[in-house]
Amino acid sequence: MNSRQCTVDNAAVRTRFRVGRASVLFTVYCLLFTSLAGCGGGGIRRKVESGIAKALQQRLGPAKAYSVKVTGSTMSILGGKLDGVDISGEDVRLAKGITVARLDVSIKDLAVDTSTQAIKRCKSTTYSAAVSEDELERYVVKRYPDIPGLTLALLKDQARVTASPGVAGVTVSIVAEAALGVRGGRQLVLDLKNINVEWLPTPGFAREYIEGRVNPVFDAADLGFDARIDSVSIAPGFVTLTGTLDLVKALGTETPGDHGTTAGTEPRNL
Repeated sequence: MNSRQCTVDNAAVRTRFRVGRASVLFTVYCLLFTSLAGCGGGGIRRKVESGIAKALQQRLGPAKAYSVKVTGSTMSILGGKLDGVDISGEDVRLAKGITVARLDVSIKDLAVDTSTQAIKRCKSTTYSAAVSEDELERYVVKRYPDIPGLTLALLKDQARVTASPGVAGVTVSIVAEAALGVRGGRQLVLDLKNINVEWLPTPGFAREYIEGRVNPVFDAADLGFDARIDSVSIAPGFVTLTGTLDLVKALGTETPGDHGTTAGTEPRNL
């Protein structure tokens, strides 16, 4: 075999080797991607959801159950970027002592540092919280322990408040029906629509008594996490609040001196 033929043969071998190696690498990459996008991807997604649910029990509050659903491509999730996180909790016992019958939280555009698990970005966090009649009444009675005979019931589109103050040595029964309004994005207040007073010729006193002594009926500060109230609705047995909260305060680990909302803050851990 002459030198020219040997050179040609060696070049052909090297070419086949490079093609073979590239083919193997491409196959491995395809198998890896298929695993992540298929069953493997589903496993990763479930692992992330399970991890968030576990963190919620410790940082948001213990609950009868939490369900979590994350959205976004598997590769993005591996990189710490989630299009959305939807959380639902049943009988959530918040740190401030309030039990929420149902809590739904929706997180949009969440970015997390995969090495430290610190939150780097969060576009928005909204919530919907359903509080039972019994829980709201317990809250109001605890908030205003000096009002005798105080009760609260939730009817269709209105609340009914009763009280039995003493006037000139006589116990007076007051029954007030009211809508609930939002004050300052933080408090629920009574908007009296009708008031009935027993044995009292001046119902103006009763109105002033209820409005001045039983307001607000709820403060979002007792939800925690810098919660704000955007709207409120009343159904028999339940009141539902919707609004926004601070994801960092809900899921993050705060240190003394931490302030501000999620956007523009230093990353904090999930």
